[in-house]
Amino acid sequence: MSTEPDTSMIVSSPSMNPVYSPPPSIRVPAFEQLLPRLLYCCYGLTWQAQMGGVIGLGALVGKVTVETLCLFQVRIVCGLIYVLKKLPIYAGEEQEELTQVLRVVNNADEANSEARRQSFQGVVDFLAQELFNQNASIIVRKNVQSCLALLASRTGSEVSELVESLYQPFLQPLIMRPLKLKTVDQQVGTVTALNFCLALRPPLLKLTPALVNFLQDALQIAESDENAWVAKFINPKVVRSLTKLHSACIELLCTTMTWADFKTPNHSELRAKISSMFFKPSTCWIPEIVAVAKEGLRQ
Repeated sequence: MSTEPDTSMIVSSPSMNPVYSPPPSIRVPAFEQLLPRLLYCCYGLTWQAQMGGVIGLGALVGKVTVETLCLFQVRIVCGLIYVLKKLPIYAGEEQEELTQVLRVVNNADEANSEARRQSFQGVVDFLAQELFNQNASIIVRKNVQSCLALLASRTGSEVSELVESLYQPFLQPLIMRPLKLKTVDQQVGTVTALNFCLALRPPLLKLTPALVNFLQDALQIAESDENAWVAKFINPKVVRSLTKLHSACIELLCTTMTWADFKTPNHSELRAKISSMFFKPSTCWIPEIVAVAKEGLRQ
């Protein structure tokens, strides 16, 4: 007795748990009708509704065709990122599940069809916008970065090449407004976003006068006396945020020191100031700051 050959396709990375997608000829209308309903749940008012939407979407991946996923891909990614923004800090297991769903949804090969190209580009556009969102949490930012890396690997390109034509409108508001005029968390988000872009190969940023001014602001924060602001702010949450900002600025300056464009003679004075700054936190009592300062000394 002959058996029908398995024509399903692997759509996830071999390094992840494989998820099989049915061939285009096998369509289940009920599953396709469930997708918009599950997306609606992702925007629900309660975390139970949101996680129900996420779990449901995860269950449908592998049940619907790649073509159907591509039609919904941008909306799925937007919904999942929205849930990530709303998740409580302690929801570790749910975060892992969200990350898995994000990877699988964006893991379908980009075919030579206009629908696939538009779907792919729509996801890149959305992720680029979130990448430069100064209000994005660390969880959201890390997931956005990993998704961009995944999309870049699928096309055989670099992340900087994917977003090169998109980042300028998002970058200017970040660096044109002085850091001190933003909240501490916004400062952390801004510095972290720029550090990621500068660490890309090739670097995404250009060494403009506005960026040099921004680096000088970051240097001023990195040189600040942590004992002074710890004594000033008794609230532990504020102290933690300031510690993150201090560490983020030092990390940005570490990355900057390895940047070929920054090694020209006309930036030698600023380079010398940054090098001198790396010695100051080495005796700091905050481990996170000491660690990044030591990394700077190794540059």
